[in-house]
Amino acid sequence: MFSALSKAGGKAFSNMAVGYNNVDVNAANKYGVAVGNTPVSFLFHPYIIFTLTLLYLHFKCMWLVSLFFRKFQSYHVCLDEGFL
Repeated sequence: MFSALSKAGGKAFSNMAVGYNNVDVNAANKYGVAVGNTPVSFLFHPYIIFTLTLLYLHFKCMWLVSLFFRKFQSYHVCLDEGFL
């Protein structure tokens, strides 16, 4: 992998994973590729924000769908009017 990265002109490899010793650092050094690692504690906060954002959008969408169905009072009216 590092030989292909080096041939393509890559100078760095960044790893985002749980744990350690996931990358063969000796092979990276052999091809002159720098290796970086992103720790898990750094990643935890963005995952929380992303999850809460998805939940917010989901509930907002459900609220809009409920408004749509309240307007037409039933699923059958929507079918009769050609909305679904």
